[in-house]
Amino acid sequence: MQRKCIILGLAILIFGLIGCSSNNNHASKETQEAAADDSRETVTEKEEVSNDADQKAEEPEGNKADVKSQDADEELKEDMTDEKTLEADIETGMGEAETNGEEQEDAAFLSPTSTEYDIEKVEKHGEWAEISAEYPVFGTEEADKAIEMEAKKHFEEFETEFEENEKLLAEISYEGGESLYFWEPTVTDDYISFMFGHVMDFGGPHPYTYQYPFNYDLKNQRELSIQDFVKNESQLSNLGDLIYNKLENEGPELDMLEEATQPEWDNFQRFILMEDSIIFHYEHYELGPYAYGVFDVEVTFDELNEL
Repeated sequence: MQRKCIILGLAILIFGLIGCSSNNNHASKETQEAAADDSRETVTEKEEVSNDADQKAEEPEGNKADVKSQDADEELKEDMTDEKTLEADIETGMGEAETNGEEQEDAAFLSPTSTEYDIEKVEKHGEWAEISAEYPVFGTEEADKAIEMEAKKHFEEFETEFEENEKLLAEISYEGGESLYFWEPTVTDDYISFMFGHVMDFGGPHPYTYQYPFNYDLKNQRELSIQDFVKNESQLSNLGDLIYNKLENEGPELDMLEEATQPEWDNFQRFILMEDSIIFHYEHYELGPYAYGVFDVEVTFDELNEL
């Protein structure tokens, strides 16, 4: 009996311990499940927070893109506006430039200080002979009249011999004739100056050339001569000596240099004016043989003033 009681007590004790263990395990399991739930909630909350953060992070980028797009549109509009403005300015500027250019061209043509000029030409043609005369037109009435008269005077001289020269050239089957041209003019406020050139070619060993000066006083409306620059024979003699000394060392011995520089007015009439000097011109045969060529001597206005 006593043994049964002991066994029963032990059994009760064992079942009690098992129950406690079971309760503890159950509590532990519930605790673990609760902890897991808390962990899942925490993770979910973190994910939600992360998603919110991502959305917030994405929103500024989208806004930035929108802002950039708006800025680009505004810049494009500004560029288009600037381009239209530039085109309008260019068109306006071109119009003004064309107008100013036309005004300048007209002014240049009418100004006696410009080298702008037109060229007039008269000519006549035969089967073998041809004659012509060219001369400049500056737009200054009195000077242009004088130039035209000088050019046409030479052309009329060509015409008087035209028929005879036509026959002569036909006999030798040679195309030739006479022409008048001009050197590049010098134009200032005071004068127009250039040289007419006369060329004759009738089948000889070489063409024959001759120069005719044209110097026109714009203020007094008349042609100029050497007497307008050299006032007396003493100065003329000094001018001859000056030219002689300048030409003496030109190269070949000039047989007729001394004679050509004698103090005679006719020896110094073939000249043209530059801006600050006078150029005296000597033709073939005037100073030596044809092979020596022509000679030009420059005398400055300062040198003239010291004569």
